[in-house]
Amino acid sequence: MADLVLQDLAQELQIKVPDAPLPYLTRVLRQAIQEFCEKSESYIFCFDGITAQANDPYYDIGLPSGTRISKVNRVSYDGVPLDATSEALLDADVPNWETEASTPSKYFFRQETLVVAPIPSSQSANAIKGAVVLKPTRAATKIDNAFFEENELAIMDGALRTLFQDTKQLWGDITLAGLHQQRFDMAIEGAKSKAQLDNTAKKRVMSYGG
Repeated sequence: MADLVLQDLAQELQIKVPDAPLPYLTRVLRQAIQEFCEKSESYIFCFDGITAQANDPYYDIGLPSGTRISKVNRVSYDGVPLDATSEALLDADVPNWETEASTPSKYFFRQETLVVAPIPSSQSANAIKGAVVLKPTRAATKIDNAFFEENELAIMDGALRTLFQDTKQLWGDITLAGLHQQRFDMAIEGAKSKAQLDNTAKKRVMSYGG
């Protein structure tokens, strides 16, 4: 299915808040999606079957455009879980980790690039697998159709919460803000519980315009 444009979806908010400008509504909607994704941890992207290359520690896991990693659920090498670390720790504890080849036992992310250490000593087909939680970037202008349809009510509640909290505007209403906040919080908890029980997470796609 084609992605949905956030600006088009924001027009639905304009029905509730007709005096609010569309660019503002689009930004509020994006922020609600970001918060929902980060707190519910339900936007899961699985990367399976990346082939390890000899003497290469750097791997592009193919994140959907317009997304960034919010949390790492797991990373494994040839079926063995890798331990999370940081570049600073590796540089301090194993100064030659980028040159000495062996079986990887640790990982970290350099921006959106997966780095495994020590560097692989040989090519290994489909060795690198894992799953990460995503959220949209500030530049995202679209959202995956299936993801939005599954969480539409929650996302709209989050956006309306923010809009009604702005009591300096004509549409501000603290009572309505509280109601939508309660609904948003409940939806986040429900989505988080479902994500933790779901062992068949599917690749979701958010992208930016261009």
